Amino acid sequence: MAQPGVPQLLIAVLGVTEVVQALGGGRRAHPVTQLQARLLARLAMQSSPVDVADLVGAIWGADPPRTARASLANQVSRLRARFGDRLVTTTATGYRLGVPTDVGVVAGLVEHAEASLAAGDARAARSSADEALAWHRGEPYADLRHGLIPSAAARYAEELLVAAETLRLSASLHGGWSAWSVAEAERLVAATPYDEQRWALLARALDGAGRRGDALGVLDRARRTIRDELGLDPGPLLTDTDEQLRQVGAPTTPSTGNGCVGRDAFLAEALRLIGSSDLVLVHGEEGGGVTTVLEELVRRVRTRGHTVAMVTCTSTPAQPLTELAALTESLGGAPPTPVHSLTDTFVAHVGRLARSRPVTLVVDDLHQAGPSTVSALLRAAGQPGVTLVASARRPFTEGDLSAWTRLELAPLGEEATAALVERHRRAESRAELPDARWYQQMSGGNAALLVMLLESPDGAVRGSLADLVRSRTLRLPAATRLAVEVAATAGSGTPDTVVTELSSAEGVALAVAGGALVRRDHALWFRHGVVEHVLARGIATGRRMELHQAIGERLLALGHAASAAAHLLAAGDLAPAAALAAAGSAAAESSRHGAHLDAARWHERGLQVARRHRSDRPEVALVLMVAHGNELRLAGHPGHVEVLVEAFETAVALGSADVVADAAVAVLALGTTTASGQPDDRVAQVLAQALEVVDDREALARIRAAGSLALSMVGDPDRSRGLFDQAERDAVSPDVRRAVLPYAYMAIGTPDQLPRRARLGHELLGLAEAAGDRAAEFEARHLLYSAGLQEGDGAAVREHVDGMRTLVDRVVGDVGRRWSALYASAALAHLEGDLATAEQLGEDALTTFAPVSASRAFAAYGGQLLALRLAQGRLGELLESLQDLARDQPEVPAWRAAVSLALVGSDPEAAARSAEQALEAAPADFLWLASRLVAGRTAALVGTPALAAAYLDQLGPWTGLGCWQGTCSYGPVDTTLALLHRSLGHASEARHHAAAARELATRLGAPVFHGDLDALGL
Repeated sequence: MAQPGVPQLLIAVLGVTEVVQALGGGRRAHPVTQLQARLLARLAMQSSPVDVADLVGAIWGADPPRTARASLANQVSRLRARFGDRLVTTTATGYRLGVPTDVGVVAGLVEHAEASLAAGDARAARSSADEALAWHRGEPYADLRHGLIPSAAARYAEELLVAAETLRLSASLHGGWSAWSVAEAERLVAATPYDEQRWALLARALDGAGRRGDALGVLDRARRTIRDELGLDPGPLLTDTDEQLRQVGAPTTPSTGNGCVGRDAFLAEALRLIGSSDLVLVHGEEGGGVTTVLEELVRRVRTRGHTVAMVTCTSTPAQPLTELAALTESLGGAPPTPVHSLTDTFVAHVGRLARSRPVTLVVDDLHQAGPSTVSALLRAAGQPGVTLVASARRPFTEGDLSAWTRLELAPLGEEATAALVERHRRAESRAELPDARWYQQMSGGNAALLVMLLESPDGAVRGSLADLVRSRTLRLPAATRLAVEVAATAGSGTPDTVVTELSSAEGVALAVAGGALVRRDHALWFRHGVVEHVLARGIATGRRMELHQAIGERLLALGHAASAAAHLLAAGDLAPAAALAAAGSAAAESSRHGAHLDAARWHERGLQVARRHRSDRPEVALVLMVAHGNELRLAGHPGHVEVLVEAFETAVALGSADVVADAAVAVLALGTTTASGQPDDRVAQVLAQALEVVDDREALARIRAAGSLALSMVGDPDRSRGLFDQAERDAVSPDVRRAVLPYAYMAIGTPDQLPRRARLGHELLGLAEAAGDRAAEFEARHLLYSAGLQEGDGAAVREHVDGMRTLVDRVVGDVGRRWSALYASAALAHLEGDLATAEQLGEDALTTFAPVSASRAFAAYGGQLLALRLAQGRLGELLESLQDLARDQPEVPAWRAAVSLALVGSDPEAAARSAEQALEAAPADFLWLASRLVAGRTAALVGTPALAAAYLDQLGPWTGLGCWQGTCSYGPVDTTLALLHRSLGHASEARHHAAAARELATRLGAPVFHGDLDALGL
């Protein structure tokens, strides 16, 4: 098992903040200024973006200078200039760290040490633990004042170091380094006198050194320390160690397994399924120990060398996709790049890990995860070498449930429970009652069951766990009962202030003291899930709705949009307007985080409320239908078309012209209706009806513009261009022009339209910047990137691709724009000769957009792959695929041109025939120049003089331009002109055009096109 490597560049925060660069076998630390150190340390605390306001507070405290924001931007610029642009990335509201941290490196080393120890490789475990501790240079996040360090970040870093120390000691014991282990264990015990594991390790170290008497004395000292200073009984670890040391021939090294009594058969079956099934669904009775068994499963899977991560989903997540962010961080993943969403980053990272060793993802309470999270988990589990093990108390609708292998966690049998009670009573007789952790492990995770057995004089089970909870609840004081009922309705993880306000501080305190509730990070959690769910079900419907309403209002005041919406929607019959507003806020927050499926779910739930209570205002439900379909569209969900078409037809029936326009634009703008090949019948129907029903000039402009996109790849470029031309004429106001001008990208793509495309792109950029419209700015840069490829302006291409990457990060990060940013990034990598990166980005783009429109996604990918294989001299590999595309999409004659060039080496006559067909068929659309360029090269290489002359006539007017074919470039027009002149014996003209081609390649900064000219002997 290979030890994880050190990233090339990272931020070190385990001490004074530094930028660390890996050099050969070592590393070099680069000090930074105090302001830069505070900035980097604050960014390093989380993988998600940090708002500018938070950064200003972290750097300057409560009284920042007036120039703080400008100074912050200046510090970021300086860091980028010194260490590269990827060090700190810009987001919509602030910044995000673009490189890993030493905390992540240490986490990986700790995980490797633990796995190595479990596998019996003590030397590897100690090596990894030593390496982890070598990163510790001082107090974590030392450059920030303590009051500014989130407790979770500081505590996590400190606990990693504690774990590394303990693992190093355990590995040393396993490896036989007893003398050193005694001294180290004494040091660790002195540092943490209440850590029972370290006391046990010290005792075993002494025993290994031949000092068993001293070892037993240490255990006595440990028990006295814990009892005298904490008033607690020692836990099972010390008791078990004492029992083992008193046995002759007892093992002197710590056990690596913890075990759950009575669960061995279940765990063995789970381990077997992990090797044979992608999806394993664990189900058990409430309070039946599912969580504890999953935790034990994680330990056992890790001993097999798997990469393992576990997360528990809650009904009150900090923000959408919280669980994915936690899993990504646990797996040592980097934060998402601007062109990759968090979901895409997670799936890709899991796939990369699985190439080296199996990956097991364990998710507890999957039913509480949002649909975006569930979708990403299922995508990850669909990759080779990845298994998803999940528990769920309720059904969830994402994915095909029949694909899951269901594993039932049955209650403990009579023999296991009898042994459990007997062991407890033996411990009780020695006055060594176990702690809560022992209850959890020894009862198979079902501590409530153990309590019930112990309360029964004969150890017999009477009734169910639910019966036990109900009977105990009836005996609670009124204040405590109210507190737990409010907490059960609110759900575990709710801020404690909410429960306190709706019950009483006394009731909450009694519930915590009695063990029903646990306070953690200013939130309340039920110690046992069965208590929470039985209480929630026992509350009368009317009372429960009132509680949901009150809880939702208080959560809304605290800024917990999603949690508030869940409660207000549950009480939707009491206050429909508040429920709809909350659902809208939750949807907006989800959309901002790129969780578009979550946003769609919120709109869908709001729609259900609206349909029940807004019958007198059906347009409210219509607007929500469009919003629901739009979020499905942005998520790339193929079902968006049906939802939007239904909304459109409903709006037409009701005569709601405004909603007709919105629904029509949404239907036409992206998805199945924009597929390549034959036009979808729904396109013509929706477009015709919308143009008939809507009479507002500017609303019609938006409809016509979207219609031009829907018709852009179906063999009718004149209709597409005509719709756009009319739309542009009718778009008068700045708002509508911002909505219409982006469609110029596909509608007016012929070379004679280049000046107009560039002009409209600059106009759109100005309008977008004036209005602060980031989506319109993205579209403007998209237009200008393509114009830059045609004009040979490499600086503009890079500026606008960089702008697209920045803008697509969350704020405008829907599936269509991520697709655009990915293929634009691939095109830039191709220009620069980084063909491997270009191909990977092209594949990412295909994966991103294929669920929306497979034909359009494959068409774009095929076009990019053609450019790559041409540069690699491997075009023949694509022949079969290109022939399939030409056959399946006859409305796109550019494929015939591509087929002709792929045939040059194997069948020159067939290549010439295909070039002739391409000459006859190419329509005047955005692919016209690419088709002429590719088939013209065929004509120059294998065609007759007449065919070469025909292509020369077609391409001659466009000398000095580069080719843009929608997603990438096939190089300078002059390259093909030079080939054509050379084939006709025009040596002087061939040299002239070759020189022009080299000049454009230089301006583009495109060594790939210089290489093409060299290969062609030009």
